Parts: sequence; structure tokens; C-alpha cells
Amino acid sequence: MKLTLIAVAAATCVFSGCQTPGLEDNHWHVASVGPDIAYYFFGYDQTMDGSYSNRFSQDMSSIGLTLRRHMLNDDPYNPLVPQPPQPPFRPQPPNVEFELANKKQ
Repeated sequence: MKLTLIAVAAATCVFSGCQTPGLEDNHWHVASVGPDIAYYFFGYDQTMDGSYSNRFSQDMSSIGLTLRRHMLNDDPYNPLVPQPPQPPFRPQPPNVEFELANKKQ
């Protein structure tokens, strides 16, 4: 009984130590330095944000909206901003073409 318990404990220790985490998630591995620097300086994590060009375009659209809101006082999502008045409805007369035929016989 003691031998099987010791064997199970030893096997658990050996096999649990053989699992290697992903290199980007391992703080102590040198391969994690590049992704960590990119995350801390740019706020970009490829596993969560997708491609860098998509993240860059989302950031630029967000910055543009913020600048429009604060500098130009233009907020397209604010319902309290008055909209320009619509011109009144004026019906147009129908476009009718006709000919006058005055034939002498």
C-alpha cells in the first residue's frame, strides 16, 4: 500500500513538471520579453486584439471621435445636439407634357 502511494505521488510530481506553458505566457522565458514590451508600450496583445493593423485602425477611429467631440463639439451619438431643421414639404407640380394640335381641314 505504501509503495503504490509513493509511486503515485512520485509520478504526479514528475508528470506535472513536464508540462511547458506557452512561451509568451511564461514570465521567466526570454521569448516573453518581446510580447511583454509590445503590451506595456502599445497596449497591444496579439492573442486578444487580432492583427496589429485592425487594432491600429480601431485606435485611430477612437482618437478621431474623441478629438471631434472635444475640439469641434461634434458628437454624432448625442441625441441632445440640435439637428439642422428640415425644409418644409412643398409638393412639386406633376411634370406633364402635352401637344396642341390645331389642324385646319
